[in-house]
Amino acid sequence: MDESLPQNFNHLKIHTQYSICEGAIKIDDLQEYSKSNKIKSLGLCDTSNLCGALEFAEKISKSGTQPIIGTQINFKIHDTIGLLPLYALNETGYKNIINLSSSSYLRNDQLSDPHETFDYLLNNSEGVALFSGTVFGLFGKLFDKGKFTEIHDLYNKIKLKFGDRFI
Repeated sequence: MDESLPQNFNHLKIHTQYSICEGAIKIDDLQEYSKSNKIKSLGLCDTSNLCGALEFAEKISKSGTQPIIGTQINFKIHDTIGLLPLYALNETGYKNIINLSSSSYLRNDQLSDPHETFDYLLNNSEGVALFSGTVFGLFGKLFDKGKFTEIHDLYNKIKLKFGDRFI
């Protein structure tokens, strides 16, 4: 069946060597793998940074694969901080995720993990796709704390702002 071929699978959450303590794959290795397996697209999603975005975009596109630039950033809602994956859909989205990533470091004290407020995300969402993340991300942490009303409210805010750009 053609559906099971690697070329038909688009991995959107690659962690490279720039995703410290989460990824070890080198972009050169991804480039080689993409080319030899004729991968259609790959999505970068390093945690809390876009340090490898330019290298990833240049090398992956040279292999004939469409690079998708993203990152996952911690967002804070009340007393809960958790990761949400973000992807640039266009140049404006790329600028917005750069802004969100940078501000997650610059607008916090030096003792906290880098994070940004959820409202700041809502105000910088143009051209950005948002994924709900994993059970270890923001939604999972809210769920573990039994904050079902907050999950419901958060979901409604996201759907209102992001529409079909939220998965």
